[in-house]
Amino acid sequence: MKKKIRNFAKSLMGIINCKLNGITHYGKNVYIGKDFTLRAKKGKISIGSDVEINPHSVFLCVTSTAKITLGDNIRLSNYTRISSARNVIIENGVNVGPFVVITDHNHAYEDISIPIKDQDIEKNLPLDACVRIKEGTWIGTKVTVIGNHITIGKHCIIGANSVVTKDIPDYSVAAGAPCKVVKQYDFQTNEWKKVKVK
Repeated sequence: MKKKIRNFAKSLMGIINCKLNGITHYGKNVYIGKDFTLRAKKGKISIGSDVEINPHSVFLCVTSTAKITLGDNIRLSNYTRISSARNVIIENGVNVGPFVVITDHNHAYEDISIPIKDQDIEKNLPLDACVRIKEGTWIGTKVTVIGNHITIGKHCIIGANSVVTKDIPDYSVAAGAPCKVVKQYDFQTNEWKKVKVK
C-alpha cells in the first residue's frame, strides 16, 4: 500500500513539474525530481511513460527549433544534463548514470576578440544534427556524449567517465576518452567477445 501511495505521489509530482515547466507532451508515470531546470527557447520537449528524471537534472533547448525526446521506461540519474540545439533522442529502456552530459552541439570559439563564454553555439551547425541513444542502453557515471551526428547503438554499455564523440554500434561495451569499443556481442556464439582496441 505504501509503495502505491509513494508511486502515486511521484507521478503527481511529475505532472505538476511538467506543467510548471511548460512540458505538454508527456505520458503516464513521469517522475521529475526536485531542482529540475528547463531552459528552452520554445524548444520541444517530449517525455514518454514510466520515465524517472532524478533531482538536479537540467534540460536546455538553446535554439527555437531544438528538440529533446525521451521514450518510455527511461531513468535519468541525478545531475543529468541534456543540451539540444537540433535534436537529442533517448529511446525506450535507457538508463543514464549520474553526472552525465549529452549534447548535439559545441560552443563557438572562433572570434578571439570575444571571451568564449560570451560567444553563442558553434556556427554552421548542421540542420540534421542529432544525438540518438538507442533502446536498452546503459550510460555510465560521468559520461559525456558530444557531437553533431552520434548514435549509440541498441543494448550498449558506455563505461564511466567516457567521452563519446563517434557512433557506437549495437550490442557493444565501450569505454575511454575518446570512447572505443572493447567488447561486442557475437550472435553466432551467444557471448560477449573482446575487441582489439586500435
